Amino acid sequence: MTIDWSQCPAVESWYGELVLRGTHVFLAVVLENLGRGATADDILKWFARDGVTREQVVAVIDFPARIAAATEELDKQRNRRRHMCREFVKKKQGRWDHSDWLAFLAEVRRTVSGTTSDGEVGLELEAARYEFWEAYNDLRSKFQKQKRGSWNHSDWLEFLADVRKAGYGFLTDTEAGADLERDKTHYWNYWIRDVHAHDRQASLNEKLFSELVGIDFPRAIGFLDDFINANRYNHTMRALEILCASGEMSVLDRLRTLLDRLETGSFNTYRIGNDLDEFEQWLKKFYPNELTLLERVKRGRANLRSFRGFVNLS
Repeated sequence: MTIDWSQCPAVESWYGELVLRGTHVFLAVVLENLGRGATADDILKWFARDGVTREQVVAVIDFPARIAAATEELDKQRNRRRHMCREFVKKKQGRWDHSDWLAFLAEVRRTVSGTTSDGEVGLELEAARYEFWEAYNDLRSKFQKQKRGSWNHSDWLEFLADVRKAGYGFLTDTEAGADLERDKTHYWNYWIRDVHAHDRQASLNEKLFSELVGIDFPRAIGFLDDFINANRYNHTMRALEILCASGEMSVLDRLRTLLDRLETGSFNTYRIGNDLDEFEQWLKKFYPNELTLLERVKRGRANLRSFRGFVNLS
């Protein structure tokens, strides 16, 4: 235990050093002698002429024990307060309003001495809330990692059983389902959109995006729209290729949008010739009946100089 000797009533600071109050006797010297087995009488015999009194020596000797006792009492009070926080959170099932908080704060002040501030109690209450929900959050995180953002009804029922077994039976199916849906959104947002946000030229996780197309097509389309609007070239082209393979007609709208932006120069790419080659290949392979759109791409390839914003291309 570290002792703050500046709090000892028999000690004061003198030119940056701790001395016995009213004397020039260094506290470090007194402590060193006590540590070697000297008694209070010995200290008085050696330093009485320097103004050291018995009361000062006794205060120095007793100070560590006083600090230890005070620390033990503070620990007891803190543990009592934390126990009250955990019981409150459990009783309120992890949720409460401002009136509940005020009533709890008043109870703490009546029951536990040494409570220094509302903020101290608030922090301990939030820690108890986190501890209360930790097992539930771990269940959700484990479920998302195992199911990779996709699950069926039997998986869902198994999750509900685990939730109730962990002591969260008060949660309704709707509440647990909403939590899982939020987790799913965070899961896909991170792995598809955010994980490479710091590197605009990073490659799209094509395997994971392909999985998403198979289990949540509208979400995949939403990511493609995000990539186009953010002018993220690599992500856009790879996502568009994967989506074209689905054969869904809604993908053609994005292809038309991208063509419009290429023609006006509002989509930043220096590979427009290669892009049009890829568009033509995708249309022939996945949308062979879209002859009008295919003809538009062919005309673009034949007249690259007509694309405004790319006058230096040949």
